[in-house]
Amino acid sequence: MRTRGRGRATGCAEGPDTSARLLRAAARLFAHRGYAATSVREILRAADVTAPVLYYHFGSKQRLFLGTVQAAIQEFRRNIRSALRWDGHSAERLVRVCEALQRMADKHRDTFRMVEAVVMSPTTQGALLPEMRAEKRWFEDAIGGVIAGGVAAGELRGGRADDMATAVIGAASKVVREGLFDSSRRDGTSRLRRVLRAVLEGLVVDRDRAWQRSKLCRSANPGGAHPDGRSKGRGR
Repeated sequence: MRTRGRGRATGCAEGPDTSARLLRAAARLFAHRGYAATSVREILRAADVTAPVLYYHFGSKQRLFLGTVQAAIQEFRRNIRSALRWDGHSAERLVRVCEALQRMADKHRDTFRMVEAVVMSPTTQGALLPEMRAEKRWFEDAIGGVIAGGVAAGELRGGRADDMATAVIGAASKVVREGLFDSSRRDGTSRLRRVLRAVLEGLVVDRDRAWQRSKLCRSANPGGAHPDGRSKGRGR
């Protein structure tokens, strides 16, 4: 009769919460030290487990990292899908989707910083970039789908949806990164709307009344107001 767990290392701090403990310890270390600078030994020490336990639950440091971001990824997809279901002008839907991205970055700041560092690091992207690219591609496809629908409906100018998606995502990503790494920025939502409006004004069909009447369009720069809401003093 085989004994359960035979062949695995004994003396491991193993229990029902072992996987969660590993994820918590790894997330803290990855967020503060970065993926490349965090050693497996440090994770083992922080989680109070041995190497066989880590490899039993996750298989590798790479899979452990992906486990730390999995919950955020699932929430990210739910929020983006919710924004995509909004029934309105395609330009407004694009703003709502990008605002959902920004809210996620604000809520999961350490996770987003960690992912950003991994994606930008030439020493780690070879192993982890394919997984991160899958999420990036999913978001790009979501934005591209809204744009393609807007072109078909006559709301957006004709052109390559992927090129227009790059412009929208690039603008939104710039604002999101500012919020992640520049603690002095406190105008994330209003700045995101202003930046997106600058991009979308070039995509929306001329004199599209639905867009001009939209609440999000007006709120991006209401009546030519300053970002803090004061009038520019028109007529002076």
